[in-house]
Amino acid sequence: MPHGTIASVHGDSRTLTRRPDRAPNHQQPPVIFNGKTVAVVDDDPAVLDSIRILLEAFGAIVLAYQRGGDFLLESPRSHCLVVDYNMPEMNGLALASELQRRGNHTPAIMITALNEPTLQERAAELGIRRVLHKSMGAGALLSAIQSL
Repeated sequence: MPHGTIASVHGDSRTLTRRPDRAPNHQQPPVIFNGKTVAVVDDDPAVLDSIRILLEAFGAIVLAYQRGGDFLLESPRSHCLVVDYNMPEMNGLALASELQRRGNHTPAIMITALNEPTLQERAAELGIRRVLHKSMGAGALLSAIQSL
């Protein structure tokens, strides 16, 4: 980010805006993650980038992956994992299952655009703590991560 600007996220928008750091009557967003590492796996580059920008604006260090296999190859240590459900090659449940098999119990949140009635139950069986619909606002994702 260029010197002399700060990031802010307004309401439930996933849009990052920049303004001068000495703007009247404006405050920086609260730093709620304080340098915690969050891994994000989503095959959609726009969603991945939006989540990365949002979390970095709130003080997280974000490790972003477009494929579950790439995440597994690196096996990064993180405070939590945000994973998309519907991805090619390896969906979010398969990734969670592989992590469980490896003894990795990193808290996970699954995001999805689908409305599958049994998804929540299957995700819980694999240790996924929350399932959020992709239409959720930024506040819902921030709260879910903060609660882990």
